[in-house]
Amino acid sequence: MKRQTSRLSTRRLRSNQQRKTMLKKLHQKVMQRRKLFQASEIDEPFSEAC
Repeated sequence: MKRQTSRLSTRRLRSNQQRKTMLKKLHQKVMQRRKLFQASEIDEPFSEAC
């Protein structure tokens, strides 16, 4: 009997692709949080000065 290598490689590629998309989404969330945190840090000295 022959082994089906093409089937396994497509499954592997698919999971790789899923991993990449998951990391992209996670990275976007992290970047959003960083922006919010930097914006709140900038506002603090102004509120203290008033």
